[in-house]
Amino acid sequence: MTRATVFVDGANLYRGLKSIGVRAARLDIRRFSWKLVRGRELRDVRYYIARVDRSGGRAYEANRALIAALEATSGVTLRLGYIQRTEEKNPCAEELARYLANLRSLRIPGRVFRDLAAMAREHRRVTVFREKGVDVALAVDLVRLAHADAFDVAYLVSGDGDFAPAVESVRVLRKKVFAAGPAIGKRLHDAADLSIRLAKDWFEDCLSSSGTSSAET
Repeated sequence: MTRATVFVDGANLYRGLKSIGVRAARLDIRRFSWKLVRGRELRDVRYYIARVDRSGGRAYEANRALIAALEATSGVTLRLGYIQRTEEKNPCAEELARYLANLRSLRIPGRVFRDLAAMAREHRRVTVFREKGVDVALAVDLVRLAHADAFDVAYLVSGDGDFAPAVESVRVLRKKVFAAGPAIGKRLHDAADLSIRLAKDWFEDCLSSSGTSSAET
């Protein structure tokens, strides 16, 4: 029987489910994986997400519940990254400042001009939260396990084109990679052996009736 391993990009899956109106907290990841591999031998389900720290508020509580659910789910290997907080330039504020500085023919009320200029200054930098150590871990594991002959087919639950080089490396080893999810970018679609686009109704029998499951980040 063909051996299959499911690699789940948790954040990407969450965004994809949200985009099609599926409540991620209800997704039963084991039921989802069994349906996805369709009769192949399911060797492993590997789930990759970042751990949110306490400053994340409600996101922290949801993330903690998700991690607990995944850890309690038999047959799921959990790989954790982290969230990095950084301050970055705000391109929208910079564009507004340039626009105001270059006004020539258009006259606007002085108060409006001052308010817009103050807004551009106040928001010139924004706080950005980025997931770290997740995509790299998934890509490395995908290639490493292919070299170890741990699977015949990898189901990559993501639409992220950044995985394309890892997918191509796996295929060189004569392993198949199927990309799956609600949305799959062109770069990943072109790199994979097959793209499986999952519509909202596909998930109906993969949802639990209530409670925290194993898809939300």
